[in-house]
This record gives sequence, C-alpha cells and structure tokens, in this order.
Amino acid sequence: MPRVPQTRAVPYLTEQEETTMPERSEPHSRRAFLRATATFGAGIIVGGIALNRIPLNAPAIAATGDPDPTATREAELKELHDWQTQVAKPVVCTPASTPTPTEVPIATMGAPVPYQSVWTITVLAITPSPAITAIPPKGKYMQVNLTASHSEAQGKLLYLTDFVLRDSQDRFSAADQNINTEIFGGLWLPGVEPGQTADAAIIFDVAADAGDAFVLESRSDPGFRVAVTVEQRG
Repeated sequence: MPRVPQTRAVPYLTEQEETTMPERSEPHSRRAFLRATATFGAGIIVGGIALNRIPLNAPAIAATGDPDPTATREAELKELHDWQTQVAKPVVCTPASTPTPTEVPIATMGAPVPYQSVWTITVLAITPSPAITAIPPKGKYMQVNLTASHSEAQGKLLYLTDFVLRDSQDRFSAADQNINTEIFGGLWLPGVEPGQTADAAIIFDVAADAGDAFVLESRSDPGFRVAVTVEQRG
C-alpha cells in the first residue's frame, strides 16, 4: 500500500491575528524600490545634461513659454563657464615700483671730490696738449691736471687709467697708458704717501670736433663726476 506523504497542518489565523500581525517585507521592498527609482531618474537627468539633451532650466522654460530652449541653455552654460573662469584666475600681485636712483650731481673744477672712499681729488684745469711724434692722435690731445691725496696709513698708487673723459656728445675717451707713459715717462702713475698731496696729469685722445666742455668720470666709482671746461685765453 503506497505511503501518503504527510503534510504539516498550517493553523488558520483569526481576523484579529491577521490585523495585528506586523508587516515585515512590504515596507522594505517599497523603500528599496523608491530609492532605485530616484537613483535611476537622477542618472537620466545628469546624462541628459551632459549630452545636451535636457535643458538646465526646463521648468522655467515651460513656465515662460520660451520658444528657443537651446538659447536659454547656452546662456546658462556660458554664465557657468564665465563664473568658473573668474574663480580659476590666479591672483596677480603687482610688485612695488623700484625707485629710480638719484644721480650724483656733477662737481666743478677746483672742488675736492671723494674718490673710492679713501682718495680726495681736485681737478684743476683742462688744456689742449701738443701732439707727440711717436704716437699721433686720432683726434686731438687734451690734458687734465689734478691733485690727489688719501687717508690710508701707507703709501698708495693712484691708477689714472680708471678715468675717462666724456665730451658734450657723450663720446668717451679712455686714459691710454702708452700715450701717457710716452709723454710723462715711467712715473706717470703717482705713488702718494700718507698726508701728502701729489700733482698728476692725464692725456686723453678726444674727437677732433669735440668742444670745450667735458666731464671727467671714473670707471669704478660712479659718484666721481667733475665738469671741466677749457679756459679761453686771449
């Protein structure tokens, strides 16, 4: 005789038990469904904006009846781009202006002028110098006469090759050692003892059309500038 499978009896619930029994699965299923729907909808909106298919302000366009939603979207995108560009601009700091150095006034002949912090030089005169046969000038020779003293405790050599003569057309003539040695001999660069004042002279080969006004300047000391003028003798 075949066996009949036994089934477990399921008790029926009364009407009161059905109404009081807590719902377990339905609220969770509904909440999960709402979340999935919201996430999916947001993805569609973001994707539509990225692909230029959904206007940024669709409700506003519908409310105002704008016949050209594309123009509105482009205007909004432009405004957003301008704002991002303005935020991204780096802050530019304007450096403080550098003051222009004040030029040292030009001294006059006969006035003692500091030179290289230890020397005191007084320019006495400038005169035309006769040409020498051994080294003829390219233009004409001019001779500057001066005196020099210093404040050092030991004797110092005055390097006259440091000086240049500038004419009224801003042309410079250097003190050529060969020319000066030929005229003044080997003792052209004077050695000055402490407390003593030495006489010195410098020959410059200036342009033939140079006038009578010059400025004696130093290569190493920009503060040394003396105006010299040829004295007219009649």
